[in-house]
Parts: sequence; C-alpha cells; structure tokens
Amino acid sequence: MSVAFKGFPKETRQFYQDLAQNNNRLWFQDHKQDYVRYIQNPAQDFIEVMGEKLRSIAPRITADPDMNRGSIMRIYRDTRFSKDKTPYKTNLGVILHEGPRRKTESPGFYFHLDPESVWIAVGMWIFPKDFMLAYRDAVVDDKLGSELDAALLKINKAGDYKIGAQKYKRLPRGCDPEHPRTTLLFNKGMWVETPPVSWDVVHSPELIDATFERYKNGAPLHHWLVKVDQIALAG
Repeated sequence: MSVAFKGFPKETRQFYQDLAQNNNRLWFQDHKQDYVRYIQNPAQDFIEVMGEKLRSIAPRITADPDMNRGSIMRIYRDTRFSKDKTPYKTNLGVILHEGPRRKTESPGFYFHLDPESVWIAVGMWIFPKDFMLAYRDAVVDDKLGSELDAALLKINKAGDYKIGAQKYKRLPRGCDPEHPRTTLLFNKGMWVETPPVSWDVVHSPELIDATFERYKNGAPLHHWLVKVDQIALAG
C-alpha cells in the first residue's frame, strides 16, 4: 500500500514548544502518544515518500523510516559529556544518506524542524578523517576540482542557495596557500543551505515537492561528495 504524506500538523511545533518547557521523562512519557501522532508518524511518511522521489536523482539513497536505526535522528540526547542534562531534543532531524557509513558521516539530504524554523540542506555536516584527506586531494586535483567548481556554479545559478561550511581557523598543514581553491581547503564540513519554506507549506502535502526541488538543486554537491567518499573508502 502506498504511503501518503499529508504534511506536519500544526501540533508538531506546539509539541516541541511544550517539550522545551517540560523537558523531563515524566512529561514525555505522559505525552508519548502525542510524539507518535505529531512527530513520528508524519516523519516516517515523509521519509518513505521523499525516498521514492530522491531515488530518481540518487538511486542508492537510504531512506529508512525505522525509529531505532533509520533516517530519523533519535530524540534522546546524549547527556554523558554535556552540562545540559535535559533528556530530549526539541527538534526533528532527518538525514537521507548515501554510502555505507553511518548517516551522520555520509553525504546526504537534511531536513530539520524546530518550533522556530525549518532547515533544508544537502551535503555533509562534518567530514570523517579519511574522507577529509580524500576531500583535500580532490579539491586540488585538476579534474575533480574543476567538477566541484562546476557543481558550485550550477547551485549558485539555481537561486537563493548558499554554501555553508564548518572551517578550520588555519589552513591545514601541507595545503598550498597559493592554490586557487585555497578557501575550500579550510572546510571540515560542507553543505548547501536552501531557501526557506513557509509554515503553510510545512503543514501541507506541498512540502514534499518543495523539499525535493531544494534537494535537486543542491544535488550537484551531493554527487561530488559521493564520488569523493567512494575514493576515500577505496583507500
């Protein structure tokens, strides 16, 4: 039976607002069915429908609605090394990724929702160590570096899309400060930030097409990162 995505209900934002004010296990357990109804179920439908659409441009994408090991980030916070001991995240995170690594270490398509905003992006938040080495080699490589230039130019021409990155404060050792792509060598993560969507769209089935359009326009970077990841994994 095919899945239909109806949009995230307005109660989704309210749930996270209430959770922020009552971030404890007792409150969450009392409202667990609200979480399932307003977050889990629509997020799983979003993943299934979006996964089918994404496979038209990224056939090997992983879009898994499983709540334990799938594309949805766990709501439970890891508080072991944090001063903030609140047990739950007050946002929804989804990563549809490509490649054999964990979803947080792979090129992917991001969807983030919190009470204040929706963030749709394409890329990698942080590069794994072996990927970092392959990335730097690719940036300065004549062929792969030129392909990255072309990908970024295509994204720029698509409209209000911006390249985001986590960066080192200093140029990593061994990198050429005179290379024409030196600014890219500072990156330790890289992604495409896409135009915002209105809450009216988020609460409707139109979110699928609106998100897919943004994913498609950011896909040139995704495909380049996947190619580099394959090189890194091949050793």
